[in-house]
Amino acid sequence: LTTEMKPATPKLACEYSEIPLAFDKIPSTQELRTQSESNSIYESLRAKQLLEGIDAGKPLQAAYPYPVSFWRIGDDLNLVALGGEVVVDYSLRLKRQLPRSTFVAGYSHDVMAYIPSQRVLKEGGYEGGGAMVYYGLPSIWSERVEEAIVTEVKRQSNELGNVSATVFQSKELKIVSDAGRGGEGPAWDPELGVMTSGNGNIHRLAVDGTATIYRQGAGTNGLLFDRDGRLLACEPVLRRVTRTSRDGSVTTLSSSFEAKAYNSPNDLTLDSKGRIYFSDPRYGSQNDMQQRDENNETIEGVYRIDLDGSVQRVLGREVERANGVLVSADDRFLFVADNCNDKLDGARKLWRFDLLSNGSVVPSSKKLIYDWGKGRGPDGLKQDVLGNLYVAAGRNEGRPPFEPDTSSRGGIYVFNPEGKRIDFVHVPLDEVTNCAFGGSDLRTLYITGGGTLYTIRTLHPGKVTWPKP
Repeated sequence: LTTEMKPATPKLACEYSEIPLAFDKIPSTQELRTQSESNSIYESLRAKQLLEGIDAGKPLQAAYPYPVSFWRIGDDLNLVALGGEVVVDYSLRLKRQLPRSTFVAGYSHDVMAYIPSQRVLKEGGYEGGGAMVYYGLPSIWSERVEEAIVTEVKRQSNELGNVSATVFQSKELKIVSDAGRGGEGPAWDPELGVMTSGNGNIHRLAVDGTATIYRQGAGTNGLLFDRDGRLLACEPVLRRVTRTSRDGSVTTLSSSFEAKAYNSPNDLTLDSKGRIYFSDPRYGSQNDMQQRDENNETIEGVYRIDLDGSVQRVLGREVERANGVLVSADDRFLFVADNCNDKLDGARKLWRFDLLSNGSVVPSSKKLIYDWGKGRGPDGLKQDVLGNLYVAAGRNEGRPPFEPDTSSRGGIYVFNPEGKRIDFVHVPLDEVTNCAFGGSDLRTLYITGGGTLYTIRTLHPGKVTWPKP
């Protein structure tokens, strides 16, 4: 109250929706009957009440219609109104991730129960689930409630124009490394600096700007740090996916599927459980491709490495040639850059697929985000904390006969979470291959293009797997 008051401009806009907030596990009728005999009066009363509803023809619901509203006041203030007694984690996260000053209010529209974050759910206790019995709800909340609520808040924020006309502080690119060192796969670490693939090696650009070779002859493409700070890599030369520990030791995570060698592992991404998804295209000669379907047609799909080391193919011929891959921050979607560049009518498209909690992809959910036509299609991609996609794509010089169109210039194409293109920054050297967020505030976007590593500053921090948020 001692600071100077700021007048709010006379503008007001709001959004309201009710989202299905899922429960964890709905009890069976037999389980409810057992609970109705509980020594706990509250557990017993809840079970009896739910059984009465079932007997009256009202089945238990798998989710609660949860209210979320977003108010934009003037040009500088957001008010987020959430139902129930939300824990403080929501306020801390939304204040950190939303642009402008943000207030977060609970007890809004409806009070159905405590609304825990994922952290509080794991801790358990009263707020983590014990209180649900007093509200007459059938189960604790699903582990996805936090992401579901935050995703809806960000969607409403975007609808009201809280994503700026540009996502970049300026359109000025800075060259930080060249001579072929910036070929692909940038990955940032607060201690090691930036790792890139180029000239057959993994290169390191230290925080102080010193350039060295990190792994000689690695033959890598896409790079990504996992949640323990270990460097994951797609190695198309040796047709494998590896993990390099902090001590430099290299572990092969997978080199074949169903006893057949991969094509050329290209790019990779992680979900919140630590499962690895990677693409396996083949650019160039296809003579020795072993991944084929029952009709002996080649498969250039996407695979998942589970925590126990087992591997599943999650996409096969649903795409022509999978390149860049990205799991959305809430684990709801898998984005796949489909880039078939040796056919004039080949795919140059960015697709979105629904992703299930068990790591499976729903092929029928395939949705087109953007089509680069007969130019060069999408390559690697990343996301910021608002869910905007940053996609390396396009070409400055035509490559006839297969990529003759240069109307989609080489650069970083930015799409909002609904798939609308909202920004673009031109990169002068072909080909623009990938990007990654880094820097102390995660607002530096590293871009690889034409063997050069560029940086550009962004308005919103990147959503990264490492360092841990």
